[in-house]
Amino acid sequence: MAGLAAFVPSFFMVWWAWMNFTWFASAYDDGSSAFRALSMTVMFGALMMAAGVGAVFAGEAIWMALLGFIVMRLGMVGLWLGAWPAAHCAIP
Repeated sequence: MAGLAAFVPSFFMVWWAWMNFTWFASAYDDGSSAFRALSMTVMFGALMMAAGVGAVFAGEAIWMALLGFIVMRLGMVGLWLGAWPAAHCAIP
């Protein structure tokens, strides 16, 4: 039962962050170099999160997973700022 209690929050953290990115990428991918660089940043953050999930099950500090989540969120902020002009112009 303790394993399940550790798995559910760690799965939700990774799933929610990645689902947000995939939704965004399907709607606003413009193929630009900036989009690709920020996508790589988000992917790097996802890898950091995955590397830190083991600490959750070992009962250790989850700094790597938290840092990966922060990197993903910062990448998404950059992507949303880049998409803002396109989304803003689409408003009637």
